[in-house]
Amino acid sequence: YKSAGLAVPADLDALPSPADLAKINALPIVLSQTQNTSDALNIKGIEFTLQQPLDILTRYLKGFGVSANYTKVKQSGANVAIGVPPYTYNLAAYYEGTYGGFRVTKNFTKGSQSSGTGQNGITAAAFYGLDYAQVDFTSRLNIGEILGATIGWKKDLQATFDVFNVTKASQRTNFQFANAPYAIYEPGRTYQVGLRASF
Repeated sequence: YKSAGLAVPADLDALPSPADLAKINALPIVLSQTQNTSDALNIKGIEFTLQQPLDILTRYLKGFGVSANYTKVKQSGANVAIGVPPYTYNLAAYYEGTYGGFRVTKNFTKGSQSSGTGQNGITAAAFYGLDYAQVDFTSRLNIGEILGATIGWKKDLQATFDVFNVTKASQRTNFQFANAPYAIYEPGRTYQVGLRASF
């Protein structure tokens, strides 16, 4: 009503008069459509992965190991691939044995552009996600292997204990500029306890 220069009626469920309806129908309509561009976008990348058991150092480290992954991406051209960070890496330390195991991981994502331009009606403005790192811990205890022979439990019975986002990392998105936060998400730390068995 206001865009058409009309007073807002007290009863919004009532139909407008023919004259008011004609003014409303005469308002311009803005449509937007996303389409692929003909401009070239070149993406080049390289990835390194390492998986190394530590028992090569000494037999006392049997079952222990580390793994790492690093990915580097370079973009060039008139456009930007949305949500593609310049680099990421994943680190892990683990132990796997007969009676259980654990794994500690760290995943890091470099901040990058997370939307196209034109956000919130500003032509050149886009959203940018900041750097994000998360540490997780997962573990399992093979109860069946430990007590199965004694009390007759199944050997595949396992108890699990996991902690996600150990450091309580938060995710932040900026609106074009570093001093203009648009969204902040703080999921906190999550604990998960479980019991696994087959029937």
